[in-house]
Amino acid sequence: MLKQLHRTRQPKGMDFLKDIYGILAQYVEQRTDSDLPVQDVIRPDLLRKFIQFDNQDVLDREALKAVCEAILKHSTQTQHPNFVSQLYGCPDPYGLAADAIVSALNTNVHIYDLAPVLTLVENTVIGYLSDKFRLSDGANKGDGIFVPGASTGTQYALHLARHLNAPAVKSSGMALQKPLVAYCSEAAHYSCSNAAVLLGLGSENMRKIECDHNGAMLVDKLREALDRSIHAGEQPFCVIATAGTTVLGGFDPIEAIAALARRHNLWLHVDAAWGGAAAFSENHKQHLLGIHQADSVVFNAHKALGLPIQCSALLVNRTRGGILTEATSTQAPYLHQSDRVTHEENLDISKKTFQCGRKGDALKLWLLKQAVGDAGLADRVDCCAGVAAKLARKVQERTEADGSFLLKSNIFATTCFWYIPRKFRGSTDGSNMGNLPFDLGSIAPKIKEYMLANGYNCMLGYASSANTPAFFRWAVTNPPAEQDFSEQGIDRILDMIEDVGERISGAQL
Repeated sequence: MLKQLHRTRQPKGMDFLKDIYGILAQYVEQRTDSDLPVQDVIRPDLLRKFIQFDNQDVLDREALKAVCEAILKHSTQTQHPNFVSQLYGCPDPYGLAADAIVSALNTNVHIYDLAPVLTLVENTVIGYLSDKFRLSDGANKGDGIFVPGASTGTQYALHLARHLNAPAVKSSGMALQKPLVAYCSEAAHYSCSNAAVLLGLGSENMRKIECDHNGAMLVDKLREALDRSIHAGEQPFCVIATAGTTVLGGFDPIEAIAALARRHNLWLHVDAAWGGAAAFSENHKQHLLGIHQADSVVFNAHKALGLPIQCSALLVNRTRGGILTEATSTQAPYLHQSDRVTHEENLDISKKTFQCGRKGDALKLWLLKQAVGDAGLADRVDCCAGVAAKLARKVQERTEADGSFLLKSNIFATTCFWYIPRKFRGSTDGSNMGNLPFDLGSIAPKIKEYMLANGYNCMLGYASSANTPAFFRWAVTNPPAEQDFSEQGIDRILDMIEDVGERISGAQL
């Protein structure tokens, strides 16, 4: 009788699940329509009216479908071709399929027995990425793990660097340890300071180094900071270089930083969350010169490669051997049992990570590579950078034509620029940012705010850097780069910016 029940009874909700998969497929397909709004409702009071977040009633199948459709409708449409607000966008269909497989398997990638396929997938992808970043040497492969975001990857990197310099901290803590000092650029991601806080190093011991106008670390300033630390009796132990800063997309001079790191016996970590995609393209990998000398690298495939969040890998240079396991493993006898048969040693990824619960994120990149190959990945990166360059040319053309826009920078797949309202045109060519007759920094935020409040089919990001007024930042990701960013598509967005800028310039600027 029990066998018969197991053969015939479906889990409750299977029909609903089938409904949702159909809705999701339609949703992903239609969100490539650039005429739809990116965000139809943003105010929390209105969202609470459309979706009963505190509902206490049990909903039937149709009501549940309606709730799910409302969630999709009223969320920010990151799949939209004109969502250019962040360093991610429309998720790739192959990545979505991999995400669905991982959820359906509902297993934990910590010990081999429970996730044999996903374990081998992760190890394969780590080896592939190590080759891409030249952290391997033939059969001597680099090490690594997939992590829940680049911020976590940087925490791991600092942990490894500390273990190399002060291994006793693993057992006895920081109480008797001489203060350790790390370095990153002023344009580095805020997670560098967060990592210093979480590891007990202290935010003051993550020293910020000045950058040039493109957001690249000034190596002379790093050298001076190291000299000051040494003369003060401090213990430098790590330097973090950035390959593709969050705001400008700038690349630190990794080769020069690596030379200083070797001279002072520092661990070199490269945050390549954004710019690491250049490693996949022969046309752009020059941005990463010297990255093979890094002790560790973190890379986000959910950014320029267009995979669903998250798909992040921490890679460790082959020269650092088994430091991930050495620094992190504390053993768990109930998991790491000696009588288990895995046929190969060191297949339990949990020995290299603080996490016990781990998703099989590596499957997304593995499946995408199976579908498009190295050439397809390179095309994606080239497309992103090409669209960003095309945008920069369009901005320059409008600068020369009527002074309506002003280019700040175009680095790899990021382009930054200002919009100049008609009544202020001619007052700046970019050389007098500190002495303008109007508040240039208020324009981009107000244009974005107006677009959000009025249901425009575009969402732009803005930022500021190094004492410059706020500007628009357009970071091109895939696959939106392949969908609607023809010259006409770029012109439509620039026209939209100008239209809103003129609407609000009289009353608000």
